[in-house]
Amino acid sequence: MSVSSYAQIKGEVQALHTVKFRWMIERNLDSLSLLLHPKLQYIHSNGWIESRDEVLDNIRSGKLIYRQVDIKSTSVHQRGKNAIVKGEGTFHVTLDGKDLSIPLSYEENYLKSRKGWQLIYRKSQRISTQ
Repeated sequence: MSVSSYAQIKGEVQALHTVKFRWMIERNLDSLSLLLHPKLQYIHSNGWIESRDEVLDNIRSGKLIYRQVDIKSTSVHQRGKNAIVKGEGTFHVTLDGKDLSIPLSYEENYLKSRKGWQLIYRKSQRISTQ
């Protein structure tokens, strides 16, 4: 793979990673549903695991509202048909009516499929703010 191909893939995945948060905040479920792989595992820092349909349903219903996402850093690494995004940021959400601001580190795995890059796995953990 050429350096320019790697840079293009890195740019595409970085852009999708960033716009995903905007779609979550705006509840743009049509675009979000195309980005989320049917076999998605979305693991929150408290151990809560959501499937693709659960992510979409919980955003639709207002159970989980993404109010703002402040990304501190990200890096993208590509391996074959996978691109891994590692990042840190503060997530301002409302869960079951309770406002939370949670500093997280996270890892996202995007898989290249016939539909383009899709998020197939995400895991986050709380960052200690001591």
